[in-house]
Amino acid sequence: MALASAHAPRVEVVHLPPAPPDAMVDSARGYDVGLALEQMTPLNRQLCLTNKAFTYILAGIAVAMTDTPGQHALGLDLGRAAALVPAGDIDALAAAFAGWMDNAAGLECAKRSAWNAATRRWHWEHELERGTLLSLVREALS
Repeated sequence: MALASAHAPRVEVVHLPPAPPDAMVDSARGYDVGLALEQMTPLNRQLCLTNKAFTYILAGIAVAMTDTPGQHALGLDLGRAAALVPAGDIDALAAAFAGWMDNAAGLECAKRSAWNAATRRWHWEHELERGTLLSLVREALS
């Protein structure tokens, strides 16, 4: 907290108590940016798309994402709603936040873009997703 206040006095760091899984989207609403930051080890952290990235866009907030192989396509598709940053690149992450902080209209555009992406494509009921998991399980078992 001291480091944040010394270097980014306009940024408020808030630690919230845990919430139930079904409340995550509602809990994220009202904030500006979510973090979907990943380490590059183990390998599955490079390849996966985490629930948190989808939670943030369903909540209609921008998302800062590590540019991993698994998150790259989503970040590109989200466009203005996402900031793709290289793993461990603190300066790139800071620049993304600075860009949103210095441009209120740009942040609002990012948030609207996140919600639009969630309703347009990135949800379980989308025609490209419907039945995909079941098909993959069937294929793996056959």
